[in-house]
Amino acid sequence: MKFAVLDTVYQGYVQHLYVDGALRAKPWTDQYAATLAGGFHTLSAWADPLRARGHEVLDVWGNQMPLQIQWCLENDAAHVPLLRTRALELGNGAMCGIEPAPVLSNRPLHVDIVIEQIKRFKPDVIVGGYLHDFNTEFLREVRPHYKIAIGQHAAALPECDFSGYDAIISSLPNQVEWFKQHHVESYLVRLAFDTRLTPAIKHRQPKYDLMFAGQITSDHGKRADSLMALGRQIDVDIFGSGPWSDNALRKTSIQMHPALWGLEMVQAMADSKMVFNCHIDAATRYANNLRLYEAPGAGSLLLTDQKDNMPDILTPGKECITYRTIDECVDLAKYYLRNESVRADIARAGHRRIENEHTYFHRVDELLSVVERHMR
Repeated sequence: MKFAVLDTVYQGYVQHLYVDGALRAKPWTDQYAATLAGGFHTLSAWADPLRARGHEVLDVWGNQMPLQIQWCLENDAAHVPLLRTRALELGNGAMCGIEPAPVLSNRPLHVDIVIEQIKRFKPDVIVGGYLHDFNTEFLREVRPHYKIAIGQHAAALPECDFSGYDAIISSLPNQVEWFKQHHVESYLVRLAFDTRLTPAIKHRQPKYDLMFAGQITSDHGKRADSLMALGRQIDVDIFGSGPWSDNALRKTSIQMHPALWGLEMVQAMADSKMVFNCHIDAATRYANNLRLYEAPGAGSLLLTDQKDNMPDILTPGKECITYRTIDECVDLAKYYLRNESVRADIARAGHRRIENEHTYFHRVDELLSVVERHMR
């Protein structure tokens, strides 16, 4: 079968890739290779496992605009961004006898490029991430050019029309039920570790005691309080921005660093004795996020909030450490930083579990079973 795997990427990662401007002038194949090598996690993680099962894959990084514009230039599709630009200049009117009707919506330009890619590739299956861009309107636009569409979602509940999907997979059991209640078939398919990172990770003497990389927003109510409590008692390195003032940080042992992306973030995990995790509020009772797989996949000890389904991923006390309260989180962090051999044993066990059970090569059969059910 032919799969089109569609997703978007944080723009901080794109800026990181093109920081010196040199990559922008290179061919699409070089830009794509650099995008993959950077290690940012998207649905692109499905590409190699699907190919290993004998399927053809179009791997689309939808809003990676330098890459997408280069694709247009090399594939006789420069008219797609040009029509949008000219239409906007002329007030979305007809120009030179051309009526750019499909381009007149308020959707982002990159969605128009993805539509063109789908029309040319004609996949059997679309696997779509970021449902806000790849929504029902998008699916209607490409409807004659694919057979079924499978969405993937596990974040804040989508405020968009996703009814055009044949099915949606999610790593959150509560969201599987939510999609079913909204009349779309849904299935539990957990996240996993992207083994494309493995050869590039360097294993060396840890530089950090406890680290955290990621967002700290109003959607992460407990995360900020936990990190602040940890920072009052142990050294904590945070890669990203936080909600605290400089004065508040001076009363802690928290060191703030610029955000890291992809492989550099996972390498920082490998350079740490422990990686802190606290789920987004939308996860409710369920363990879900990528840090559960990336931290032990990098070889570090994972310290995460206790969730009902945690044993399905890693066994608490044997392959990771879990906490129920902020005080317990601080106590556990202090204990395992003092007891290096115990910490290292649990980290190694967690790494083995990831390698043996939680990669996308393990998950791909779950995705294919959903596809086969809906193809029938």
